[in-house]
Amino acid sequence: MTVPAENLAPHGLGATQAPGGPDPDADPVVEANAMLGGGGRGLWYALHPSAWRSVLASSRYRREALTSSAMSIAAFSIGLVTGPVLARTLGPQGRGEIAAVVQPAWLLGWLLCFGLPLAAAYWLDDVPEGDLLATTASFGLAVGGVICLALWFVAPVYLAGHSAATLLWARLFLVILPLSAGVNTALEIRRRRGADLAWNVWRLGPPVGSAVGIVALALGGMLTVGSALACYFVGGLIPLVFFIRRFWHCRTYRPSLSAMRQLLPYAWRSAAQTGASSVTGRLDQVVLATVVPSAQLGLYAVAVTTASITNMLTIGLPLALFGHQRAEPQGARSAERYRRSLLTTVAVSSGVALALALLAPLLLRLAFGRSFEAAQTSLRILLPGSVAFDVLGLMTSKLSADGRVGEVTRAAFLGAALTIVGLVVVVPRFGIEGASAVTSVTFASQVAYLALRERRHGAASPRPDVALGAPPHHP
Repeated sequence: MTVPAENLAPHGLGATQAPGGPDPDADPVVEANAMLGGGGRGLWYALHPSAWRSVLASSRYRREALTSSAMSIAAFSIGLVTGPVLARTLGPQGRGEIAAVVQPAWLLGWLLCFGLPLAAAYWLDDVPEGDLLATTASFGLAVGGVICLALWFVAPVYLAGHSAATLLWARLFLVILPLSAGVNTALEIRRRRGADLAWNVWRLGPPVGSAVGIVALALGGMLTVGSALACYFVGGLIPLVFFIRRFWHCRTYRPSLSAMRQLLPYAWRSAAQTGASSVTGRLDQVVLATVVPSAQLGLYAVAVTTASITNMLTIGLPLALFGHQRAEPQGARSAERYRRSLLTTVAVSSGVALALALLAPLLLRLAFGRSFEAAQTSLRILLPGSVAFDVLGLMTSKLSADGRVGEVTRAAFLGAALTIVGLVVVVPRFGIEGASAVTSVTFASQVAYLALRERRHGAASPRPDVALGAPPHHP
């Protein structure tokens, strides 16, 4: 059960600065460059810890964005150990077996949320948290349980040609996936209240927990396809602990038809967007599992993992942005925060992607071994899509906070349509390189569509797709 996000800090941005004081949402990169403008003294000041403490202290949004990115980098660094361990121990064949289970489980987990977690976070000021948790969890168990039961009998057909251990763990994942809606609702509500350190710890529980288990098994000489999948399974249960804690903390909770009616207009749009985005982001590996040998799928999985380095460095911005944009009473400051976040995302993601493209053969050889050096072509084709994906994440977070989930959904459907057509036409002939090209084109197309929509709106206030709800609380 793969999950997105949660929170515990209070709403709002905290105390604002007096006119003429530091900008509460100034970009840390911009401020660091300003520090360097003073020659030698500026350089000393920029490198001094007290200077950065001052920069971070002036904005809660900045702290949460940097904390989320730092935690994502830490988790990805652990993954940089786990990936080579799996690759070197199990080889391309075993790596492909794991991808055939984990990636479809991730995709299905998001689909079974039905858009309810983000809708619950959006309406948090209007509906009690206990009612939101009980309503979304009940719906997920009832509807998701039926879907997973049907997939239990489909799994042997989908995984024909894979090992018995792969089929066993795929079915075990189906047992826990109906819990995704409730668990992710708890996490998204937590993120709405603050994407702080505590939220990031719960968010990253699954990848970190599974990584620790995989490394421990490798050191003990017990790492197999089955034991690696067991680690992913146990790691996926970690956020369930957070859900139980929040459910118990609420004391009063009841499934509510009125709450469901309030959630549905936002949720169905969010669900459509999530489903379409999952198709764009994950269908490639699902399709490849049935078209190419496991060894080729293993190469593609490594290329995707390496390309995602750009996202680890920028993900803190969209993760923190939703709650702050939703709680921001000043339109001008909201627009400036988004503009600076967008510029930072483009600069960081593009720079890292260029470095990865230049160093691809060396990085793949050192990290995963010579047998994975053949993934460099796929990696280079994926990198433009990685930059577009980072930008798309920020645009999606901003539009979702503005209630404009319909526009995000239309962009996601555009990407899904291009993905499906592209995979059907390109993959049989060009294999993993074709899948890489389809992925990059679809993410870039979505960014272009949303950019054109934003340009069309211009400075005018666009009409939200759902009611804005109660105004946020500002202590």
